[in-house]
Order: sequence, then structure tokens, then C-alpha cells
Amino acid sequence: MDFDRLLAQFHRIVEAVRSKHQPLSCWSEVLEITGQRSNEAVATLDVRTDIVALTEQIAHLLQANPLPGEVAFFWFGLCDLLIGDKEVEGYHVSGLSGTGPDDENQSTVYPPQEAHWLESRVLNGIKDAIKQTERAALAAGNERPEDYYILDYAVMFGAAALLTKFAIEPLNLQIIPVYVGFDSGDWALVNTPASTTDRGWPIVPTKRIDESSLDLS
Repeated sequence: MDFDRLLAQFHRIVEAVRSKHQPLSCWSEVLEITGQRSNEAVATLDVRTDIVALTEQIAHLLQANPLPGEVAFFWFGLCDLLIGDKEVEGYHVSGLSGTGPDDENQSTVYPPQEAHWLESRVLNGIKDAIKQTERAALAAGNERPEDYYILDYAVMFGAAALLTKFAIEPLNLQIIPVYVGFDSGDWALVNTPASTTDRGWPIVPTKRIDESSLDLS
């Protein structure tokens, strides 16, 4: 796998998410950057409906758990997650104190641990496409193809970033820095017009299962 290509896609996706003002055009750009326009399994996913659902989930969370003043930034994290015997894309929100994800003195101050999980049909649809790509390759006796890594890294990040950005817009949370990334390491600030080198830390793609979060059924 060409990891330099993945990192270049990461940077371009961050630029697209920060600059686009409409979710469908943003999603189209993510698919263009990652070469997935012809992949019906992901290209036909309904990002607009998912954004509405996520806005409702976050609004309910804020209503049930008022935001404390200590929150300096939001973290919308991605991780592999098992619910029963099904692997889904774990997607969660936390409010933290500190200056950003690389601040050694940061601490999670919001919300209660059991309340921070969000459900996204789009992210789970991408997860299903990833698993199908993997199964098809293994059944044919092949290694994981390049598309597997593109879906697992660039497309998953791009979808999470745009869903997050547009889901929080109606909630007047835009003035708080919002970071989106993998719990295993790669992240970027998505709600600023700054360059992609500002508050972003892409590394060689790596993902792992967050064992402390397994089996929520």
C-alpha cells in the first residue's frame, strides 16, 4: 500500500471539509479524492439524512447533559467496536479541557462515559464495505487490496469529518474547536479555514480495537 498516497488524500480531505459549505458537495469531493465515485457501496450512502440524525443525537446529549464551561474543545473519535458479535465503527464525542489532542494536560470533562456514543449509518455502511472488500480478497486468496486501506482510512475519516462538521452547525457549537480522528492516532481540526498543517497530525495509518469499549449490548 502506498502510504504517502493515503497521507496526501488525508490532507486534501481536510482542506475539502474545511472549505465546503454543502454536505453533498463535500461528500462528492471526498469520493473524488479517494477514487471511490464508482463504488456504489459508499457513493450511495445518504449523508444528508445521517447528518440530521446525528444533529438530533448530539442535541439530545446536550439537553440531557448541559455543557460545562471547562470544555475547551470537542473530540469526535473513531475506533473499531464490537456490539454483540457484529463489528461496527465506533463513533463518540467528548468535551475536553486543554489546548488540543496533543496537550499532555488535557482531561475529559464531558459527557458521562455511557452517554458519549453516537450512531452513524454512513460510517457503519463504510465499515460494511470495508469488511466486504476484505472478505472478497481473502476468498480469492489475495491480500487486502489498496481500496481496503483507502476505505478504512481516508474515506472513513472524510465521512466522519464532514458528518461532524455539518451535524454541529445547527447547534451553535462552531466557535469551539472540533477535532475528528482515529483514537489510534490520526486527527485534524475540521472547523477552521487554516491550512492542513495547522492542528493536524497525520501519521502512517494504523487502527486498533479499543478493548475497553467492546460489547455494549
